[in-house]
Amino acid sequence: MKKFMSKGLVMVAGLLAVPGPSDFDQQLAEIPYTTERDADPRLERIESFLSERGAPASQFAEEFLAAADENNLDWRLLPSISILESGGGKNCRNNNIFGWQNCERKFPSVQYGIQLVANKLGNSRLYRDKNLDEILFTYNPRQDYGSRVKSVMRLLGPADLTPALTVP
Repeated sequence: MKKFMSKGLVMVAGLLAVPGPSDFDQQLAEIPYTTERDADPRLERIESFLSERGAPASQFAEEFLAAADENNLDWRLLPSISILESGGGKNCRNNNIFGWQNCERKFPSVQYGIQLVANKLGNSRLYRDKNLDEILFTYNPRQDYGSRVKSVMRLLGPADLTPALTVP
């Protein structure tokens, strides 16, 4: 009987120790802010830019944007490289819209390739702590490559095109 009671007390104590939602969590949940898909003008711009060019990669606009934000990259960089390397997915092999590793790299999906390339450009020792020109030169050392990518980036819009967050 003593053994049964001690187990019961431990279980009750364990249930009491389980944290519930705090007042802070509740307050945070009540803060109205817009993160809807349509609230970010960068997303709309990527979609329309790629669609206007008949680029199949337009369907991956959200992945481009999320990968850029997660890896502290200019939001225009990934779609711009994809335009130059594969026409935005029109001429790609192995789900590789970036021409990564001279188009030899096979990706299980386009989304995987977007995440991997973004992670490499933002975090690998080859690219980390470099400015845009240095990143582009490391990516492709051809003399005019960097200027061509930046030209496409300018067509996409200004770098500081940011989502509208409204916090009361």
